[in-house]
Amino acid sequence: MLFRCNYLALVGGGKNPKYPPNKVIIWDDERSAAVIELEFRSEVKAVKLRRDKFVVVLANKVFVYPFTMNPTKLHVFETVDNDRGLVALSSSDKHAILIFPGRQSGHIQIVDLNSVIPTTSVVSSSSPSNPSVSPTADRFPQPTKYPMASTKPSTNVSIIPAHASALFCLVTNTDGTKCASASDKGTLIRVFDTTTSKLLHDGVSTVPRSIRSHSIVIRLGSVQDRIR
Repeated sequence: MLFRCNYLALVGGGKNPKYPPNKVIIWDDERSAAVIELEFRSEVKAVKLRRDKFVVVLANKVFVYPFTMNPTKLHVFETVDNDRGLVALSSSDKHAILIFPGRQSGHIQIVDLNSVIPTTSVVSSSSPSNPSVSPTADRFPQPTKYPMASTKPSTNVSIIPAHASALFCLVTNTDGTKCASASDKGTLIRVFDTTTSKLLHDGVSTVPRSIRSHSIVIRLGSVQDRIR
């Protein structure tokens, strides 16, 4: 769900699915209708929303789209096997930080979506100024033009070798300044500065190894881990 507005991200599946598991539906609950439908070649593992963009996670790829009536793919990032659909996206208007597994086990990729150049040339309408309003065509501003992708590696993508084993949990705070992660061993919780990639906190969990960390909560000025 996008904050407290009327937009929901739905993925097909279940015993009697209306949609297949490789399809993403952006649902407008105010209109009781699907406003965006995207189909992929494999099962969708996760979806994240923010006011101007949304992210779709597959087993080995992460896609970024503008939150518009007819979204055109902005970015594609490759990852290691990510069956858990690990991804974190800041919700701040000023910082669009996307965090997901790297191409190697235990690695983290951090991307500043406001700075990185789109991988494709697209022309796309901007998102509604008020996301609680239904996205009808007449409410969209003039299209925003994105430049062609650069062939040079982006300096706005950071890679952190966070753990020796595979990632199990990955989160960020509201403004995307911090990233917390845990591995499938469940013994360490590490917190990094997303700007400098510096390790800020390296805590040992007191939870038995038979119990895995299911969520990590980052609070401004402090770090708290808890089991759900």
